[in-house]
Amino acid sequence: MRWEYDGLLSDKYGNLTNVWQSLLLTQPIPPPGGTLVGYTVPSNFQGPIPQGVYQHNNNTYDPSGTAPVDNFAPRAGFAWQPFTNGKLVIRGGAGYFYDRPSGNYFINGIVYISVPKTAGEGGTGVGEALGTFQDPWNPFNTFGWTPRKADFTAGTSSNLGAGTFSETMPTPLVQEYNLNVQYEFPGRFLAEVGYVGSHGLHLQDKREINQPSLASPDAPVNGLTTNTVQNALLRAPYPGFATTSLISLLMVEDNADSRYNSLIASLKKSLTHGVQFGVAYTWSRSLTDLASIGQLGGTLGSNNVNNVRQMWGPSDIGRAQRIVVNYSWNAPSYHSTDGFLGKFLNGWGVAGVTIAQSGFYITPTDSRGGTIYGNAGTATGTPCPGITASQLTTSGSLTSRLNKYFNSAAFCAPVAIGNGTGYGTLGRGDMNGPGQFNWDAAILKTTTVGGISENARLDFRAEFFNAFNHPQFANPVLPIGTASFGQITAASVAPRLIQFALKYSF
Repeated sequence: MRWEYDGLLSDKYGNLTNVWQSLLLTQPIPPPGGTLVGYTVPSNFQGPIPQGVYQHNNNTYDPSGTAPVDNFAPRAGFAWQPFTNGKLVIRGGAGYFYDRPSGNYFINGIVYISVPKTAGEGGTGVGEALGTFQDPWNPFNTFGWTPRKADFTAGTSSNLGAGTFSETMPTPLVQEYNLNVQYEFPGRFLAEVGYVGSHGLHLQDKREINQPSLASPDAPVNGLTTNTVQNALLRAPYPGFATTSLISLLMVEDNADSRYNSLIASLKKSLTHGVQFGVAYTWSRSLTDLASIGQLGGTLGSNNVNNVRQMWGPSDIGRAQRIVVNYSWNAPSYHSTDGFLGKFLNGWGVAGVTIAQSGFYITPTDSRGGTIYGNAGTATGTPCPGITASQLTTSGSLTSRLNKYFNSAAFCAPVAIGNGTGYGTLGRGDMNGPGQFNWDAAILKTTTVGGISENARLDFRAEFFNAFNHPQFANPVLPIGTASFGQITAASVAPRLIQFALKYSF
């Protein structure tokens, strides 16, 4: 049993400004003159605090200032030899593993994109006339505090952006578990079959929390009963903040989930008679609602960002199948090591690693989607009626599909809502990108030579990376409607590389 305390991030210079949803809800509709209600500063904030900004009683981003104290992590494992010959072994284990909040999320979530720290200090002309080297910001300005405003008559909004940490941050947790069986065969062969799995809870992510809702006469939103692209900012939960990704009310929170299940099988041969090798195969399924890097718009998520379950699907860094083969062979020695012929024929060897794996899960996106929601999430594509997942990609060899990996005719425009569009209907990871097949190999030669030492040796290596020059393609371009949609324009592995090395040691 392990217990750990993962403390909260703090800052002695008072930089941890934040925006709390609980405070925003006390004044969801900003008054005509604007409001700063919702913004918070730590107890050691340096500078004047405008009216409406709340100063809490600790130096972290959290209302309580304390991290969870119930992070108990039980772990257990076993190994069992059911027979006395020791050839068969059954092993298993399970455990809880906590992780503290990411410092990268912390920097980007508050310090980098949060007011007032993103506002520039200084001035020019009369505005900076009183500045001195001792006090360059004289008089001290408001550090960029901009009131949140929304004018429902004029249909305008201050359209502010802010980064925020959730007021409740459970510690990220991964539950891991495995079970495997190993058996040793004659000839120093070891076979293994097993299961490996994990379940991630409270994983850290970022999410746009100001996505507009759809209004109707029966269910008005902030008094509005119609849906237009123009009134999207006023249909948001917190009018005055932006809705478009990356410049919106972006919250760091611990609400993502993941699951990983895999079957592993391997066969290994220990070195005998100059030969050793290993073959390892993995069939896996990696699922998550954690927004991924690159495929679905960074950490903002896809489609409806308030519906985490619809973002659930294959992880875009997962591969369903992977096989790895490693080997080495020392050629038998020639009967004599003397003379030129003996020196030339002895000491040769071959080694290498071969990898074959299926492609990443991919999801085409559509920038035309989600306009009625203020583009809060990254819209996925919309298959045309009657189109199945297998029809979204073209057929044929990979090299024949480099300029048309997807079937463009299988994608239709997003559904219309009001004078805008809804999100796409394509599920996450419904298709795969190009697989990979790669050989790395080396030819080795060790020769004992005379010289300064009787043990002097000359080592020669010729290494071949991607030895057979197999094309290794990156994923196709995913945004629908772009000129390069469906084109594979880059490689994920370099072309064949050959290098030689010669070393003399004594």
